[in-house]
Amino acid sequence: MDYDEILVEAIRLLREGQVPAEVQAGYRHLLVDEFQDVTPLQYQLIKLLGKTGATLFVIGDPDQSIYGFRGADATVFQHFRRDYPAAAEIRLRLNYRSTPVIISAAQQLISRNPAPGGRALLEPARPAVDGPLITYLPASGEKAESIAVVREIIRLVGGTDMLSAHGSFRGGKEGGSYSFGDLAVLFRTGRQAEALEKALCKEGLPFKVAGEKDLFHLPRVRETVTFLHSLVEEEDRLLFAALGLPCFFPGQEAMDKLEALRRQDPRAFRAALALEDHFSPEVREKLN
Repeated sequence: MDYDEILVEAIRLLREGQVPAEVQAGYRHLLVDEFQDVTPLQYQLIKLLGKTGATLFVIGDPDQSIYGFRGADATVFQHFRRDYPAAAEIRLRLNYRSTPVIISAAQQLISRNPAPGGRALLEPARPAVDGPLITYLPASGEKAESIAVVREIIRLVGGTDMLSAHGSFRGGKEGGSYSFGDLAVLFRTGRQAEALEKALCKEGLPFKVAGEKDLFHLPRVRETVTFLHSLVEEEDRLLFAALGLPCFFPGQEAMDKLEALRRQDPRAFRAALALEDHFSPEVREKLN
């Protein structure tokens, strides 16, 4: 069962009364975070769990609903008001995270979103002080974007010589007034960091990636993808890469023989995989 099937089955069991009363009674408080990302299916489950007498608390922001491609629908807030008319609504207006400049710019964009239930205008908790404005830089693609970011970093640190790299060089108000430790690049997902890492490495700039690595960087996941790729694309290089995985690895001596055959004659390489007298029984078992 995948995640959606688990939800469907849970809803069915609750609707048919197959969940023991003592299990349902174990939920005294039901708290739902990121409510704007809830799908209609998930909302059904929330309502069914809420019928057990548990207090229900949801928190979210319809203006942060960005997972429509996964089935999320910001109108869930309207459905909640309709289904729970007596619910108290608390609007959080004070923003502690961003500067007044960022909040003002964000609200210019947010104001274009539909707001059936009204919108709470944010107020900055930080005082309004003179600071840098927002620079909007459209790029043709992720590679161009990464190059632009790296060039801006070089400008801010005043070059990439030894002094600036160690933060000892401080120039004017902007260019050269920062060290590498003063700068951070934020991105939404881990996969967006790949192009930026390549651009930073190309220019020899020091950097440290914070947070967890993307799922596809995990060794077992990469091995699985390599194996599946070799099944779909019948290319010798992919098949050879799959043979290098721990679960199929026939030993370095066999791999060296296969690599030599692959370079000399691709047909002989594939034929060698089927030869029974070419390798030891243990190796033949792995190759098969």
